[in-house]
Amino acid sequence: MQKNVIVLDVFDREIGATYPKRARGLIRSGRAEHAGDHTIRLLDTHASASNQSQTMEDIAMSFNIDFNAREFHFAPSCETHVGSRLLVTAEDGDKVELFELGDRHQPQTQIQMERTLQKNTEYCFRFAMTRGQVDEDLASVQFIMAANDSWEDRFVYQLTQGAYKPTLSKRSVNGLLQIYEIPFYTGTYENWQFVFAVRQTTVQFMPAQELEEYTTLEDCTYEQWKKECKEQSENSENDKTFPNVTINLSGAHLSEQALYNLLAKIGSDSDVDLNLSGAIIGDRQLVKNEQEESSQKNVE
Repeated sequence: MQKNVIVLDVFDREIGATYPKRARGLIRSGRAEHAGDHTIRLLDTHASASNQSQTMEDIAMSFNIDFNAREFHFAPSCETHVGSRLLVTAEDGDKVELFELGDRHQPQTQIQMERTLQKNTEYCFRFAMTRGQVDEDLASVQFIMAANDSWEDRFVYQLTQGAYKPTLSKRSVNGLLQIYEIPFYTGTYENWQFVFAVRQTTVQFMPAQELEEYTTLEDCTYEQWKKECKEQSENSENDKTFPNVTINLSGAHLSEQALYNLLAKIGSDSDVDLNLSGAIIGDRQLVKNEQEESSQKNVE
């Protein structure tokens, strides 16, 4: 379920988005009203201190910024890109758009989005990330936030190998699923950039659901996932079967080095059926001379 209902404050300023279910609850409780298609307006409720407190809580919750694949684009600073925006079916059956980025051989791929935010305000950027393989030693996955006028003061979150701990870490059918909720304060800046940078690995970025939606999934840390992937790889190598190879070189002429190179390519663990009937191994002229000498001896 995505946050696709726009939330306006009492002055019709957009302050965030929320889920349809939460929007209906705000309207039923009298704390909001319809303001258009997929849009609600928060009401200025001062009937009681409890109402006011609850309204402020709802406003604070609406300052979440949720990952939206359509808002991101490839960063022009990267010369090459490996990735694509995909529409998939999530585990709950809903359709979701995500960005799949990088591979093991790509130096770096970046996507970014720009957003104008309110000054001196607390926000929380939320996203989900899945990975189906263990990060290599040179791999890097980073989330970066920066005010446009202050790139030197950017915030860099290292997501590789569990360096920055996620809010939730779960096992899913697509691999290791990690949910991140990263709070930040805008201060005096309005224009912000949000960047995902991926190097030499493959990950998927998608919207995060409400945390309670993940309660049925099994907890799994990156360390556990890494250990399991290593064990699976070792078991796969131990169970590996080698093919039977049949090579017919009857009547062929080839050097010893050529025969050695051929067998080296097949490997020592293969079961080889090699037919060398009538084959000449070595220098052709030398073999011919040996055959002539043998014939003369037989005549004498």
